[in-house]
Amino acid sequence: MTLRHTILRARLVCLAGAAAALIAGAAPPVRLEPGTELIWDRRFAVATPRAAMPGLMLGHLGQSAAIGKRLALADRRESDLPRLVHPVLPALWDEAGVVAVPRLGYSRPGTASLPTLAFRPLNPLSRAGFTVV
Repeated sequence: MTLRHTILRARLVCLAGAAAALIAGAAPPVRLEPGTELIWDRRFAVATPRAAMPGLMLGHLGQSAAIGKRLALADRRESDLPRLVHPVLPALWDEAGVVAVPRLGYSRPGTASLPTLAFRPLNPLSRAGFTVV
């Protein structure tokens, strides 16, 4: 049984006794220019190499035209994420379709020089570092 509730922009879901908060993708897709850096969705630092392919778009997978189509990434068994969260994952696409979904380890065969995405929220829950003793 799946219970779902929405509070502000977060969708709260309970699956098999575990709770998860899915933040709705509020950021619109952006066109990435080779050789640039930016912060996207107030959570991701993006660095696009100079050698990156032109015409790349960055957005949530649910914002791409791929949703509703059967993709090779949709059946990836090694992902530890439930399919429920796939639409809110950052994805790269071009006119031909999905190029990469980094969190799922997917990239289109033959694709090189992809942008790097690092989770760097502008307002983290804590500024404290994590120390292993």
